[in-house]
Amino acid sequence: MAAVGSIQGQFFSTIDFNEQIWGFASGASFNPSLTLLPERVRDVLEIPGASYLASVRHKDGQCENLGVGETRNRTWQQSLGTSSLYILDKRFRPLKVVRIDFHIGEDARLLSHSGSLIVNYMTHTPIHKNKHRWTWQSRWHMHGLKLGIDKGSGEVFAGKSSLANAVPHYRQMEYHTDSGRNFGLLHHGERTYMLSWAGPDGVDAKPLLLAADQSSYHLSANPVHVEEHGIYIATVHQHGAYKKHGSHYGSEYVQNFLILDDRPPFTPKGLSKPFCVPSVAQGHNNQCETIQFLASVIRDPDDPKTLIISYGINDCEAAVTRLPLDAVLGSIELTDKDAVLRKSRWFGVERMEA
Repeated sequence: MAAVGSIQGQFFSTIDFNEQIWGFASGASFNPSLTLLPERVRDVLEIPGASYLASVRHKDGQCENLGVGETRNRTWQQSLGTSSLYILDKRFRPLKVVRIDFHIGEDARLLSHSGSLIVNYMTHTPIHKNKHRWTWQSRWHMHGLKLGIDKGSGEVFAGKSSLANAVPHYRQMEYHTDSGRNFGLLHHGERTYMLSWAGPDGVDAKPLLLAADQSSYHLSANPVHVEEHGIYIATVHQHGAYKKHGSHYGSEYVQNFLILDDRPPFTPKGLSKPFCVPSVAQGHNNQCETIQFLASVIRDPDDPKTLIISYGINDCEAAVTRLPLDAVLGSIELTDKDAVLRKSRWFGVERMEA
């Protein structure tokens, strides 16, 4: 189907992130997340031109069944592990591969706060075997991330650090839960709140860190604070039927921008109509892919009126694009709560096929 949403023609400078990191990570790489390196981390690393930290997932992709053209042949390179980390320059070119000194899981998402790095991700642990099948326990983790460098070899490494380094009033090393997913952090004054879901009818944002409720909307990237407008911009997504269009899991992903007040209780103020980032795959220009996952949205440090968005495609590929902030603010068409609830669901449409 054709790309949807009032902003579909305003994405620009889209790049193939797989191409950027191919020399370090050939094969399946998807769901990339970006965050700016805090100044004190750059001072520790002393790597000329270092600007961003990026995470990419490699394991359990769907290139074989959802890939387009040559991407169907991409496979998981086991030497890369589940996910990998990279130091990037301003043009998103990798400067260093980061050695990871802990067990990092799937869909790692990065953010920085108070001069420190934070990562959250999901792990799966086998807990019971019934005949020929294992029962798996999924767990979401959030903790600090400490980068260092071996001055002799120049190797950059990453280890766990306490979440309290970034969020002083939280006293534990790590937060984890067996329910909920795709957490984000919101900050107001001296307090930090965990956003476990967000939708037009409300949000679940509680002082760090309590149990999560549920919603039909899933949080995508960590919310972006637009202080001059007194708002957060959250990205949320929904997906349609499972095992459709060749997908092993959910399909027909669509995104929405959700505007939240930047003060507790972070009341929703408006929702965009559903959209996707137009495909740039040969033969599928300006169509929606079966799966799109927006893993990070940050403001361009050189142009705060531009958002940098990293996203995964079909559990196979990775890309980075840009979008004017004004385009997002101008896309908020449903500001009446009742109207939002009536019109927000959007499933069951035809998708591009490989």
